[in-house]
Amino acid sequence: MAIVLALPAGCTALAGIQDGVLSQTDASTTDGASGGDTSTSNEGGGDSTTTPDSGPGDSASGGDTGQGADSAMTDSGAGEGGVCPPGRTECNDAGSILVCTDAGQWEPGATCLVACVNGQCTGSCAPGTTQSCGSAATCNAGGMQTCDNTGAWGACSIPTQPCAAVPTGWQPYSDRTGGSCPSGFANPQAFLVAATGTPDTCSCSCSGTQSCSATAQLAEYTNPTCSGSGTLLDNLTVTSACTQGGFGTANNGDYYSITNIAAASGPACSASPSVSGTSSVQQTTTELCTPTLACPGGACLDSSQQTNLCIATPGNVLCPTGYTQRTIVAGGYLDTRSCGGCACGSTLTCALASVLLDNDSVGCSMGSFAFSVLAPGFCNQATFSVSGAGACSTVTTASQPTGGVSLDPTTTQTVCCP
Repeated sequence: MAIVLALPAGCTALAGIQDGVLSQTDASTTDGASGGDTSTSNEGGGDSTTTPDSGPGDSASGGDTGQGADSAMTDSGAGEGGVCPPGRTECNDAGSILVCTDAGQWEPGATCLVACVNGQCTGSCAPGTTQSCGSAATCNAGGMQTCDNTGAWGACSIPTQPCAAVPTGWQPYSDRTGGSCPSGFANPQAFLVAATGTPDTCSCSCSGTQSCSATAQLAEYTNPTCSGSGTLLDNLTVTSACTQGGFGTANNGDYYSITNIAAASGPACSASPSVSGTSSVQQTTTELCTPTLACPGGACLDSSQQTNLCIATPGNVLCPTGYTQRTIVAGGYLDTRSCGGCACGSTLTCALASVLLDNDSVGCSMGSFAFSVLAPGFCNQATFSVSGAGACSTVTTASQPTGGVSLDPTTTQTVCCP
């Protein structure tokens, strides 16, 4: 290969050679094995050229081709026999750098940690890769973004939206109108706004049989008119049957009287109330829609969607400032309808006619009651004046409907709209 050094005119001679062109020809490439001589000519005082002697190593044209040193480069800039310009860098398919050597050949360079773009390690991501993006706070959770050809992340697939805040302790909702949820809301849920029902129809069943009985007081006196306070001997329960003993000692010559008499039918009749008819519950419902996308403390809604924003909270409470339409809804209702108690009786009426204590006629007479007292028998027996029947077949107090239908207070919510 010829190495040509062009020296400017007037430069001091180098190694005894005059000003001009210094040339050296590699014998191995020009003269071949014969090692032919070269000669230098400098005609006309201009720059000289080197012309080698003719020899076995000369070309068929008889000397140098006349091309300079750059003639060894191809149009692409690659050296003779090379595939790339020395010093150039490119990216391979694996995302690493390739470097062109001085010989014009590619060899591996640095391995890029993220991406290789235009022969340089750059960017924050590998082109074509994806990652999740967004958050609930910016109303774009679940979005995806793709790394572009420059190694930069592209825009999130879900754009950010404003988060419409609601008061603390309240949840965002919207009324379902026109058969569908408004824009920005979905998943309608049915709630009760009213539940009513007519009272039950009631009846009463009676059972039992009554008879007559009475109570009275037996007192002892020392005067034949039974005047004064006397001495109370016993509180008597008198029936039509004879009951012996237990009313004290009767003394000869004393006088006895029965007072404070009360006669009645008994025992009490049994009464059983029951529901003989009931109606279905009439329900009025509404539907509430939840936000399509929620954010901390509110819902992801644009300005037009926020006009349909309502709020709800458990219980029956007042609406916050700015919310004027209040509705109480519930997830269910309570049906407490039933029938109250009733009472039954018979047609039996009783009046005490006489009382017999033992069987002798000694004592005082009081009103229409005939009685006698004598020891030691003491048989307590009464005679009653009776009318009617003792069968318990008459409802004396009818059963009345009780309770009603109402919203279940454990499932109620207060819904407030602007």
